[in-house]
Amino acid sequence: MMNMLIDSAHIPEIERLLDSFPAGGVTTNPALIAREKQPFKQQIQDIRRLLPEHLPLHAQVIADHWRDIADQAKALYNWLNENVSVKIPVTAQGLYAIRELAAENIQTTGTTVYTAAQAVLAAKAGASYVAPYVNRIDQEYGHGAGVVKTIVDLFNTYRLNCKVLAASFKHNRQILAVMEAGSHEATISPELLSHLADHPAVDRDIHAFREIWHSQYGSFSF
Repeated sequence: MMNMLIDSAHIPEIERLLDSFPAGGVTTNPALIAREKQPFKQQIQDIRRLLPEHLPLHAQVIADHWRDIADQAKALYNWLNENVSVKIPVTAQGLYAIRELAAENIQTTGTTVYTAAQAVLAAKAGASYVAPYVNRIDQEYGHGAGVVKTIVDLFNTYRLNCKVLAASFKHNRQILAVMEAGSHEATISPELLSHLADHPAVDRDIHAFREIWHSQYGSFSF
């Protein structure tokens, strides 16, 4: 069953969804963090404190060179008491950093994934997750859910110990498509998560049931 994570750095949104939705963790990125206009360390620690210990938090670094990427990853790892998967863009430098961090048992998430080749390289370097950008692939390069399916199939074929964390969605059809593709996890904006169970027919049917009940019984009583 696909795990669904909250893609946000906004504390009230995260709290609301943790209370009302079977969320499987939280992901952030530099743009989401910057939008909150809080010190990064404080913001990321506050998000971690909201989450039950067993739920993952994915947080991203911003450096370009592998040594700086690794240093930032280790800082995150220490700030969050080791309970984080560090998001690292899958570039040549990023792959080097993923390999170095895996050797120190620091969990990483290969992000900005557009191709199955990127995903396989990240998994072979030691990443625990890869995050293909579904909507961006749809808009710029082709079929996002198809790329997710190819990654899932390759991981299964070659028995790579890495999970697919699908990301970047604009509508619910894309979420359903990555479910069908076998994605292990998906990170979804609060707006899409909040309306994932919505359907116009649901309100219509509930209203009809309520009207029939009231016409027969008046009110619900024990």
